[in-house]
Parts: sequence; C-alpha cells; structure tokens
Amino acid sequence: MLNLVLSLWENKNQSQILNFRYNGHLSVYFLTQWLKSWFFGKSLML
Repeated sequence: MLNLVLSLWENKNQSQILNFRYNGHLSVYFLTQWLKSWFFGKSLML
C-alpha cells in the first residue's frame, strides 16, 4: 500500500515538474514575442 502511494506521489511530482517546465518555456516564449513586437513598434514610431 505504501509503495503504491509513494509511486503515485512521485508520478504527481514528475507531472508537476513537467508542467512547470512547460509553463516556464511558454512564458519565456510569450515574453520574447512581446518584446519583439514592442521593439518593432518603437522602431516604426521613430
């Protein structure tokens, strides 16, 4: 029983870590896209 709980807990942790990494990559991607559009807009205004 304890082994089952431990393995379930490990699986949950692994998926949380994967989700965190995925969300981190997504936020970095959106940040770079936003910066690109911001710089592009600034250069158009100049």
